[in-house]
Amino acid sequence: MAAPIAGQIWATLSFMRDSDEFVRAVTAKQFIVSAGVAMAAFSAWGFGESFAGAPHAEGWMIYPLFWAVFGCVSPFIRSSN
Repeated sequence: MAAPIAGQIWATLSFMRDSDEFVRAVTAKQFIVSAGVAMAAFSAWGFGESFAGAPHAEGWMIYPLFWAVFGCVSPFIRSSN
């Protein structure tokens, strides 16, 4: 399970490395915002598991959540500012 994830992240970083500086900056911004939103959502869910009786979510679910958030925020983040 870890090898495909590492390969996908490597492919994304290779895409960023081979892109021009504008595409690199926009992709990095999308990546950072997506990671932040996914971590915040997963942390909130973990808090809900501990103190509000929310059902358990497996830890590996943060990876598909990250890419889902990436797909949702990408149309809105179109500049490097």
